[in-house]
Amino acid sequence: MPDVRAVLADLADPPDTSRLVACDESLTACAVESVRARLLRRRRSASGGRTSEILGALRRLQNPQLSGFRNENGTIVLSEPFNGLPSAVPPVPLDLTRSIVSAMTSSRPPITLVRVLSAFGAAALEGARAAGVRIDVLPAAVKFRDASASVGRSVPDIDAWAAPPSGLFVVDERRMLLRSHALRMAAAHEFAHALDSVLAKRSRSYFSFESEELRYYFATAIGFINEYAATGLDEYFAESVRAYVEINDSRCAWPPVTRQDLFLRDPRMFALVERLFKTNLTQAERRGRARR
Repeated sequence: MPDVRAVLADLADPPDTSRLVACDESLTACAVESVRARLLRRRRSASGGRTSEILGALRRLQNPQLSGFRNENGTIVLSEPFNGLPSAVPPVPLDLTRSIVSAMTSSRPPITLVRVLSAFGAAALEGARAAGVRIDVLPAAVKFRDASASVGRSVPDIDAWAAPPSGLFVVDERRMLLRSHALRMAAAHEFAHALDSVLAKRSRSYFSFESEELRYYFATAIGFINEYAATGLDEYFAESVRAYVEINDSRCAWPPVTRQDLFLRDPRMFALVERLFKTNLTQAERRGRARR
């Protein structure tokens, strides 16, 4: 095996693979084995959260969508096909995103949250703000049931679950509740739930529950973006949207997802999500502005 300099792409700052030169299968395989050997050496001395991160990286190496790309300094970057298909949603500049998100939070939003939500585009952000969506980043000592009267009534034991959630969207309050360690993937997932609520015609409802088209796609799907998307209409919508905006987290056990993954596994849902970003969310933004 030839000696190669190879790294695994950073999910917090993924490369635009459409701008990189793809390696052939042989060189990609060598890069995978080089990174795998390095991770296995690190695993022997790792502990705690570091072990989970290394195991997640090893799982990523098994992803058939992973390919090698040469960057400007000659290093091979192993990456999922980020921007393998172009997005219909231009990201919002960070200063503007911060301004919009600040209107939905009770304090200055963390930069990680700002960067994640910028990927959803101006119409989605403005539509959520106009619809009254709120975002709260909860301190570790604050329980979900105490932060939300609705959560306290409906799932009072949620904080005692073996694996409590890192985030929630409370539909009847149009409110996102997030932990400070969960401002990437969980934030993107919960904001997708918020958009699902914004697009609904009825109050305290979801578009994913109301749309006959989406319900048909869910019932007849031959592939889902991941297993969690198959658990319900609202999760089907949220995970499909998260895949479209390509937000992932290296600390999560779930494999990273991309627009290309969504297109290949569930092309009908890909088309629906893209259409919602192009038209329906823009209309929701305009309705919200008119009400203001």
